[in-house]
Amino acid sequence: MIQRPDDPVDPADAARRIGDAARELCSVLDDLDSVPENQKDAPSQLAATWALAVGVRELLDAIDTVSRGVIAPEFTEQEKAFAIEAGISADTFTGESLRRAQDWLVWSAVREDTVRRHLERLGEMTAFDIVPGLQDVVAAFPSGFDDLDRFEILRTPSEALDGLSPLRWLIVGGDIASAVAVVEDLGWLP
Repeated sequence: MIQRPDDPVDPADAARRIGDAARELCSVLDDLDSVPENQKDAPSQLAATWALAVGVRELLDAIDTVSRGVIAPEFTEQEKAFAIEAGISADTFTGESLRRAQDWLVWSAVREDTVRRHLERLGEMTAFDIVPGLQDVVAAFPSGFDDLDRFEILRTPSEALDGLSPLRWLIVGGDIASAVAVVEDLGWLP
């Protein structure tokens, strides 16, 4: 998708495009690396070159879209002198400063996309995926405990776990067997 210079920049869309293009390029490079030397021929190299060219073009276009959002303000010499006297670095008014701002925008767009993807994946996870050993501890509960009882016990501090609840014990990396033992000791309860 080519964006016209006067179109507004959607940072989330630009970040997604940068991420998609980067992942596609990595995939093409991985595919190239997996082809044995004796199977590399001119047609396959031509196809790989074409795929890389398309990916690079998409990546550069997405980066350019993000960078286009930086507009260098025009300051008069008097405004610059006032700002410098107020403590603003003179480097702020150089072309290098604009390039740093553009680089920061590209980096932040990519970072934002990465964080969004991680949060989406986190939303698909359960507590068993996040807390190491939790599934083993829950499986150790004797019969007769309902979900509310289990939840309460998982959050109740235990002397056997240095005053931590089984859940907190697992979160901080405590030994899973110790947390299982605390729950198994509940077997005598009704």
